[in-house]
Amino acid sequence: MRAHRLEALLISGVMLAAAALVAPAASASAPPRVASHAAPTGSWHPTTVLAGTMGLNLGGDAGVDAVSCPTPGNCSAGGYYNDKSDHYQAFVANEVNGVWHPAIAIPGTAAKNVGGDAETYFLSCPSPGNCGAGGYYKDAVGHYQGFVVNSVNGVWHSAIEAPGTAALNAGTYAAIEWGTCSSVGACAAGGTYTDNQGHRQIFVINEVHGTWHNAVELPGSAALNVGGAAYLYGFACASAGNCSLGGSYKDAGGAAQALVDNEVGGTWQLAQQVPGIAALDAGAGSTFGSETTWVSCPSPGNCTAGGHYADTPTTHQAFVVDEIGGTWQSAIELPGSAALNAGGDAEVWALSCATPHNCVASGFAKSSPTARQSIVASEVKGTWHSAIVLPGSGTLNKGNNSQALSVSCWKAGDCAVAGSYVDAANKFQAMVATMVNGVWRGAIEAPGAAGLNRHGDASLYNVTCIAAGVCVAGGYVDDTAGNYQAVIDSYLPPAPTITAIAPAAGTHRGGETVVVHGVNLIGAMSVVFGARPGTHVVVLNAGAIRVTAPRGTGTVIVRVTGPGGTSAVTSKSRFRYV
Repeated sequence: MRAHRLEALLISGVMLAAAALVAPAASASAPPRVASHAAPTGSWHPTTVLAGTMGLNLGGDAGVDAVSCPTPGNCSAGGYYNDKSDHYQAFVANEVNGVWHPAIAIPGTAAKNVGGDAETYFLSCPSPGNCGAGGYYKDAVGHYQGFVVNSVNGVWHSAIEAPGTAALNAGTYAAIEWGTCSSVGACAAGGTYTDNQGHRQIFVINEVHGTWHNAVELPGSAALNVGGAAYLYGFACASAGNCSLGGSYKDAGGAAQALVDNEVGGTWQLAQQVPGIAALDAGAGSTFGSETTWVSCPSPGNCTAGGHYADTPTTHQAFVVDEIGGTWQSAIELPGSAALNAGGDAEVWALSCATPHNCVASGFAKSSPTARQSIVASEVKGTWHSAIVLPGSGTLNKGNNSQALSVSCWKAGDCAVAGSYVDAANKFQAMVATMVNGVWRGAIEAPGAAGLNRHGDASLYNVTCIAAGVCVAGGYVDDTAGNYQAVIDSYLPPAPTITAIAPAAGTHRGGETVVVHGVNLIGAMSVVFGARPGTHVVVLNAGAIRVTAPRGTGTVIVRVTGPGGTSAVTSKSRFRYV
């Protein structure tokens, strides 16, 4: 299997994470259980091979590295596949109104990728069909170069070499590794390159009004990076020109040090060591040191990051740190994680905050020298509660190797986790879990994944959720032929239910403004009167939709279609034309 970004980090001992926010405060034993008062919860649907990837993946190695969903049923995914010439290529795929269109090779990358090694690393879509993406390719002389590409109104344009990276890349490697788009034509990204001394450095690049500007070395990072090995592991933007990133650099003593930096009003500030990490990192002299593995920013100047540090030369602990009002506070050990970490290796792998000071962190801790367990922790109203083993994951994890690789929250207390575990047959399986109203429902094997994963190596390592309670996770499975295939899994709310229509009658000419009342209406994609679609559909809230009735005759059934399905026929779903 291809050593894509995630596996490369694992192999090197670096553990990845996924973003969040907020200031570490005193810990408590457990987050309060919130009484269930919301609509019925959703469910994970069967895992499927991403449309079109099998036709591209003739070399038998593909995976989904990134997913972005601006609205329910309208997502994009990116990753890699191995073609018939045994070359790795970068792909993208679009979902339109709930249907995934076949994946395509990113236009323009195959011609650049003469060396046969390309991958999509970052992908972000601020609106349906309008995305920014980036990654790398291998050129004719065997050097890695970064690329950027945009989708405009659903059409992917031709990729270009990331402006300015060639001038920085005096060595053999440059790649766009992380990024996000705050609005259409306004993206920011970062990556790493090798300089003329063979040192690995961090760069940042911005797209402004649809034009990618020249990449620049991250200010202040080279001065910190005396040891010549800097890495970028997290990137988040609260708005255009207001971003934060995390990573690491190597100091003069050869130890990795956790790094953060902010972009303010379009200008990157000087990179800095994470405040307080030196006090935690009593393992000075350990070349492993500390690293910031992910960052998330709910509003400008208010971000949270997480990662790991070495408290001894051989043991590692998890930390979290917040930026408040533009100032990074002191890092703290993730509460409760050390108690779970008897084996001496814990990581904050992912972080997501739906609102400031309401976050969930995921990762792992070694409960013994040979057992790795998935862990999660919640921050509620500014207080981090003690980390726990992800409920349900221990039962699945008979092989003692479970990792909560990604987390995303669509609102405070409602989140999804994706990852992997090893079953009793010593096979890696894909895992998902959801938190609803502040209570974990328990990890489960990703539905349908085991049926695809006949050779026993599967993982979902990225998940994204949006406000409608829709989540999409991406990863890979090892199929019956021993080939790795790119897969996705979706968490969807229940189908809508109509409880009333007001008014329940209108003229045959149509044109009346009608309010459809019901349950699970958030994310509704269409309202149909008989066989004719309504127009000017506006979802007012989870219980009401405003729509203009089309023309018609007689009594018709009104149906609302949402991400979880179409409403059933009831006595309350009839509309009469007079």
